[in-house]
Amino acid sequence: MSVELNFGDSLAVLLVDGVEETPYVGATLRLKEAGVEVEVPYMPGFVVPQFDHVDQWFRRMTPPENVLVHTREGNIQLFGCRWSGHADAAGSRVGSGRFSATEALLHDRDGALLEPLTVKTCQSRADGLNRWSRVTAVSSEATRDEERRANALDVRVRARNLSNGGRGTHSYG
Repeated sequence: MSVELNFGDSLAVLLVDGVEETPYVGATLRLKEAGVEVEVPYMPGFVVPQFDHVDQWFRRMTPPENVLVHTREGNIQLFGCRWSGHADAAGSRVGSGRFSATEALLHDRDGALLEPLTVKTCQSRADGLNRWSRVTAVSSEATRDEERRANALDVRVRARNLSNGGRGTHSYG
């Protein structure tokens, strides 16, 4: 099941870091103009076993690289997570930390959480587009900004050479 996420949305979620001994952590996931950001409440500097691993994430500024996120609508997987800030505990003893993701997959996938996200195929939602256009993608390359977010995708396609009965290809770039 896929999750729908729109700019400005804020979801209550549970985080799974892939380490068997660590408990799930409640958090808030937001989709902002700058991308996906996760805010995690915790008790920094206090001996609270439930938050020990979260305290380490933000004290060392190294959240897990990949995180599984459980939502009411389904799972989201975040890849390339990086520290974006934290606020120490005030009078309430509750602090919060934030991290951002380079990539977000709004659907379950085959593969371990620690494996990097790679795209092997891309499908069009336009039925019959491949047969109508007679083109097939042969390579793609993402252009990324300074925070490693993809902001453009160059796709190289090939079309069958129809003048020789469909044998051979022509490249378009």
